[in-house]
Amino acid sequence: MKSVLKLELAEARAMIAGGIAAARALGAAETICIVDDGGYVLAMERMDGARNTSPELAM
Repeated sequence: MKSVLKLELAEARAMIAGGIAAARALGAAETICIVDDGGYVLAMERMDGARNTSPELAM
């Protein structure tokens, strides 16, 4: 039987922190969305100043 690694919330939060750091370094306000292997949202964060439509585009 194959074992499957699953992305967990703590890892998704670390990815969001990395995405926000990269966006800040570029001077951009973005929405960061992390999904699981089924495409379901695990975590999402919209930076201050990001467009109102950003969450839909991020997903």
